[in-house]
Amino acid sequence: QVERRGGVEVPERGIDAQFEGVGEGLGDEVRALGVRVVGAGGGTPRKITQQAGHYARPRFSPDGKIIVFEKGQGGGLTSPLMSDAPGVYRISSAGGAATRIATGVGNPHFGSTNDRVFLTEPGQNKRQLVSTDLIGEAKRAHATGELATTYEVSPDGNHFAFRQNY
Repeated sequence: QVERRGGVEVPERGIDAQFEGVGEGLGDEVRALGVRVVGAGGGTPRKITQQAGHYARPRFSPDGKIIVFEKGQGGGLTSPLMSDAPGVYRISSAGGAATRIATGVGNPHFGSTNDRVFLTEPGQNKRQLVSTDLIGEAKRAHATGELATTYEVSPDGNHFAFRQNY
């Protein structure tokens, strides 16, 4: 479930309900923004990314130790600054250096385990549900749809859903 707080989307809570991931992008004002975590009961957010950027869709691993997220590019209505190295990244929920695991894909998330990251990959007239290991290798394709726009794997890893816009 996604809710909005002060104009920022607040995504799902970690599996242990102790932290929430918040992705921040650049708005009218250029600031050092990043991915932050905050206790589920509230409190002061703690920034876990080291570089500013256009961040979106942070998701916790099932055990809450890893966060995957998208780093995008600015331009148009947002500042083009801090747009280097777009892609999907992983980072420890405690903070540290982020590692890019894929480019040209989106909607990173986990299924029932921490060892694979599921992604939506665009293709020629279709989109695929793919997964990789935590370093972006051992890629597998799981589903393909001509009208699908995004995929989501269930928390138990046994099912997936897709959104179809036509």
